[in-house]
Amino acid sequence: MIFHELGRKEKPLMILIHGCFQPWQSLVPIAKHFENNYRVLIPALNGHTSEKKTVFISIEKEAEEIENYVLNNCGKQVSALCGFSMGGAVAYTILKNNKLKTQNAILDGAPLVAAGGLLSKIVENNYVSIAEKSKARDKKTLKNFSKSFLPEEYINDYLSFIDNTDEKNVRNMLKSVSEGRFSPDLSINTKLLYLYGTKPNEYLSKKSARLIAKHYPNAFVVSFKGDGHCQCAIYDPDDGASLAKDFIENR
Repeated sequence: MIFHELGRKEKPLMILIHGCFQPWQSLVPIAKHFENNYRVLIPALNGHTSEKKTVFISIEKEAEEIENYVLNNCGKQVSALCGFSMGGAVAYTILKNNKLKTQNAILDGAPLVAAGGLLSKIVENNYVSIAEKSKARDKKTLKNFSKSFLPEEYINDYLSFIDNTDEKNVRNMLKSVSEGRFSPDLSINTKLLYLYGTKPNEYLSKKSARLIAKHYPNAFVVSFKGDGHCQCAIYDPDDGASLAKDFIENR
C-alpha cells in the first residue's frame, strides 16, 4: 500500500478509499474540494500500486494497514472517512474495529452483504478476464471499461497498476468482497451516510442500503435513481464533493 496526501497537515484528517480496479488518482478531483480545510489521505490499496507490486490479501488486512498508518502518522482523530465500492467495505471495517475515532463516514456503493456462490464466481471470473484483457491492451475491453466503469482520463493510471496485479490478487479482492461483513448490532458514534444507485450492478449495494436503513436508524441513506455503481463520485466528482461537504458540515 502506498499513501498519498493532499492538503495541510495541521488540518482535520479526511481519508478517501478507492474501489476495486479504481486508481487512487480518480479521487483527486474530490480531494481538491477539501484540500484547503483538510489533510486528505488517499491510500493506493494493495494490488493497485504502479510503483511496485503489492499483495492484496483481504479487506480486513487493508483496513488494518490504513489504521496503522493513521495511528503512526496522524493520530486517532478522523474527521471524515469516505469509501467507494470495495473501499467502502474497507471503511466500514475500520468503523467496526473502532481503533480510529471517526466523526463522519460516507460509504458509496459499499458491498456489505455476502454474495451468493454463483454470483460471486461469475463476478470474480469477469474481473480476472478484464484484468488479463487490459494487460493485453484489448481495445474493446478498454472502451467498455471507460464507458461504464472509469472515465477515459484515468485509463492510463489504471493500466499502470493492472500490469503489476496478478490473478491471485484479483481473486483475493473479489472473494473478500463477496464474504460480506455487515454487523446489525454495530455501535458507533459516527455520523453515517450510505449512497447507492439503482442500476442492476448495484444489487449488493441496494441490499446493503436496506440493512443500513433498518439497523442504523440514525444513518442517512440516499439513492441516486438511474445511476450505476459509484457513478456520481467517479463521473461527477464536483457533485459528489458537494454532497459530501453538505453532509459533513450541515447534517
